[in-house]
Amino acid sequence: TPIKSSAASDVYKRQGLYIVRNGSIVENNLKLIAETPSSTAGGLAWKARDPQGNDVNLYHALDYRYFVYYPYQADMADKVDANASDDAGFFAPLINDWQPQADQNDYKTGYAASDLMTASGSVSGRNAARTLTFAMTHRMAMVVVDMPRTAASSVQFDAAACPSAFPDGSYRYLFKPASGVKLSASYNDGQIHEFDIDVAASALAPGSYKTLSLIHISE
Repeated sequence: TPIKSSAASDVYKRQGLYIVRNGSIVENNLKLIAETPSSTAGGLAWKARDPQGNDVNLYHALDYRYFVYYPYQADMADKVDANASDDAGFFAPLINDWQPQADQNDYKTGYAASDLMTASGSVSGRNAARTLTFAMTHRMAMVVVDMPRTAASSVQFDAAACPSAFPDGSYRYLFKPASGVKLSASYNDGQIHEFDIDVAASALAPGSYKTLSLIHISE
């Protein structure tokens, strides 16, 4: 199942942008920052800034290609391939070396910071009305663990792979598809229950997830 995410989440409002022309980088790792201006009812306005924090005006040419990634990284040396034709190839060095956080308990610094996404941008409109559009693709896989209601707040995951707790009661963990993942945990509903979850290497495709529901049968 494809992963879905909310573009409106505050933690996803810092992305990186490259503009490439004939295999040469025109704009290098600009930071895209989403803001909610008072003049935009319920919408977002994106500003581009260079690595020094200066605002940058974006220009368009017919042979420009646009590549976007999240989360923004200040150091992107040797992490892109300017000769690639799509975002999977352009960011291949970044994707191949990406290591999700082991501890994803904190949504912002653990889970969201592990959620590597990339996109190729397309430009529509004319002159000052041009719009840059991009649809992000998740590059990691995810396992979702639904716990029994009796587990309540007693769930304890091993620190080697600690997922993030979501408001719906599930626990979610992002991992590198080629590596697989093992989660170990326990909960106490009057008895201590221990369990392991193994997702084999390459069992899930990038951008997909698997939901596992634990069912406790009373003895």
